[in-house]
Amino acid sequence: MSRPAPFSLRLTEDERQRLEAQAGGMPLASYIKSVVFSEDAPKHRARRRPPVAEQQLLAELLARLGQMRHANNLNQIAKHLNQGTLVVDPREIKQGFRQAWEHSDNLKSLSNALEERGCYLARGDRRGFVALDVHGTVFSLAKWSGVRSKDVAAKLGKPDGLRPVSEVQDDLRNRLKDQMKGYIRQVNERHADEAKPLRHERDEMVQAQRAERKMLASRQGKRWQAETKARSDRLNKGLRGIWDRMTGQAKATRKTNEAHAIKCAKRDQLQRDRLVQAQIKDRKALQNRISALRQKQKRDRQILLRDMVRYIRRQDPEQQRKAHTLKRSRGLGRSL
Repeated sequence: MSRPAPFSLRLTEDERQRLEAQAGGMPLASYIKSVVFSEDAPKHRARRRPPVAEQQLLAELLARLGQMRHANNLNQIAKHLNQGTLVVDPREIKQGFRQAWEHSDNLKSLSNALEERGCYLARGDRRGFVALDVHGTVFSLAKWSGVRSKDVAAKLGKPDGLRPVSEVQDDLRNRLKDQMKGYIRQVNERHADEAKPLRHERDEMVQAQRAERKMLASRQGKRWQAETKARSDRLNKGLRGIWDRMTGQAKATRKTNEAHAIKCAKRDQLQRDRLVQAQIKDRKALQNRISALRQKQKRDRQILLRDMVRYIRRQDPEQQRKAHTLKRSRGLGRSL
């Protein structure tokens, strides 16, 4: 059966808010018809609309949980363990490039600064500046330093005097012996073992907090349905309902129901907010431990990287020749 044109109803903001609270998420038109024509109106299941404050707190919790990463991802660690390469956080690499760039004025000073951080300049395939770490991984100098290519060209000129990438990789591969790779593997294994308990605790926390929120939502949903039914039962139907509307009793009952609905909604919101805040507090405590582990492992990597740079330098034939010459000159000086 077709229906006539819509019927408009003007409400103040306060009246609209009270009506939405009493409807409990049900479409307003359906709720109004269910009150006025209780026997003929279609039945709708009330849908709870989460308060804005809860949504904001939940978003903050999920964002923080998404940031709960260990210093090293276990899959990345497994890959590096198999290759015998040092696991380094990309943020540390980028920070090292930027510091070397900011404290350098020319090609020579930049090369020395990068070498102190375990990276070596080379000429890329497209005749651009690149840098390689001790394992031969290639990094774009401009990208990882956070500058433009024309800024690199202005400071360093052309890379024609640098060795190509393949030559630098072969040189590093020959200098990095199995003994040093064994040290790297030991550090990676220790870092992986240190990260596993925190990862396990993180996973358990995520599951437990998710179950807590789900359980609370279920309890509140059942309670809200029961309370909505109880409020609806307070309104008489049929002839008694018409009499209540004529005498004003129905209006008073609806007003009482509105106040009760608003009170229940605020109560449920407070419970949800408290749960989310408690979960954020627990996650912060875990995050502090993760941050402490990250800093410790970062220091371990820096120490190992410095040792690797010294080791590679000792494998340089030119450095060995200079050291031998210096040793001989000192011996002659003592004999004289």
